[in-house]
Amino acid sequence: MTDRQHPLIPHIVRFGMPLVVAVYYATAARGFAYTADPGYDATTWASLLLGSHAGVPGAETFSFFWTILLALGGTLGLDLLLTAKIMSLIFACFGLLGLYLLGVEILEDRVLAFSAAMVVALDPLLLQAGPSGTPVTALLALSVASFFFARRRDFALAAVFAGLATACAWPAAMLMVALSVDVLSLPGDRHRGKTLLAVLLVFLAVVSPWVFFAVKRGLPVISARVPGSALSVGWWTVVPAMLCLVPAGAGILAVRRVRLLRLVVGEPLPGLMVWILWTAIVALVLARDFWLAGAPVLVLGAMQGLRALVPALREERAGYSAVFGGVALLLVVNQVIFLSVGRSGMAGTIEEEREIVPLAQWVSARLPATITIESDAPGLVGYHLRAGQRVTPRRGSAEFVIASERTLDGYREIFRPTRFGDDVLEGTASRFALFQRTEPAR
Repeated sequence: MTDRQHPLIPHIVRFGMPLVVAVYYATAARGFAYTADPGYDATTWASLLLGSHAGVPGAETFSFFWTILLALGGTLGLDLLLTAKIMSLIFACFGLLGLYLLGVEILEDRVLAFSAAMVVALDPLLLQAGPSGTPVTALLALSVASFFFARRRDFALAAVFAGLATACAWPAAMLMVALSVDVLSLPGDRHRGKTLLAVLLVFLAVVSPWVFFAVKRGLPVISARVPGSALSVGWWTVVPAMLCLVPAGAGILAVRRVRLLRLVVGEPLPGLMVWILWTAIVALVLARDFWLAGAPVLVLGAMQGLRALVPALREERAGYSAVFGGVALLLVVNQVIFLSVGRSGMAGTIEEEREIVPLAQWVSARLPATITIESDAPGLVGYHLRAGQRVTPRRGSAEFVIASERTLDGYREIFRPTRFGDDVLEGTASRFALFQRTEPAR
């Protein structure tokens, strides 16, 4: 495909990428009022480092990289929550640019790389993650950068970004395994062992200071839950994934069937395959939106598969018709999912926040400073608590619980705020209430 590109195509793509990033930023920024619960958790951890935290953050959603990045913004006098939301948008934009560059390296075709970036720019998960204030977009950008430099055989820089991604979320340590697989698969390299050892040492040199800092400041070295697991993820996430897996898998089968096609498709990408599989496993077991770190790379696999299928079908002339058809289908699917599911999920989170904040403020003003309270939104509640008050995810063991139920077994309702609509004289009871335990914990 590359040989028959019109001379204007590189210029169109070069100026088209900033437009794609601008479209993504403008679309994602429309949901700026939306903040995922771990976004509040991150700001609480950052305020803890600055000595001005409002509550005791739970150790279950902690990110070295993200917390210190926000704390640096706090030292400049910036609002921590605003900093988190802006940084998550910026990292999402860098992730799109990095994906395009990685696509050029893998596919050796600017049109295919541009098409992949355009599809990912309208991905419903990425549109949610942009203004969420969580480190999930940073994880995307750092992992893509790691694979980009690995593809260019600059494994030292690849290990640096892999280390930063690990400091962002501990399951990203699998990037080091992916890099090791890429190093061991280098053709005709007699110094694979030395290269692998150097990559491992660079990786440890990046990760070790974060671990030392955490131990010194009494912070958790490994969080119990992956940061950022609060996006609206459901069965519909499988639809675009399957639309990418089918051409990617078909392309692999075509290459295996016709060995000469390896010259057309390029080298195999074992490290990328390891990473895609790992992000899918983590998404199923720990945090569903961790899939956002692997799904964009899967889109590149779909593009590569479509490129393999064109000569495999023995067409006289390989064109972009199949690619453009697949891109159009993915764009439509992504928009339908975002407009029907993603945007409504964001609106629901904003509405829940409006109802939970009065409860958190009431707890901060009325209850003792040493209590522990449970909530389905521990980050949001902890953001509004005063020093000493602790909030944890719901397990049914704390004395106080903030829940959306009308009744709660073993608890009595002690406060339910009133919601006011357009008519300030008529209010309705909030869905959320504060409950206190009346029976001993089991």
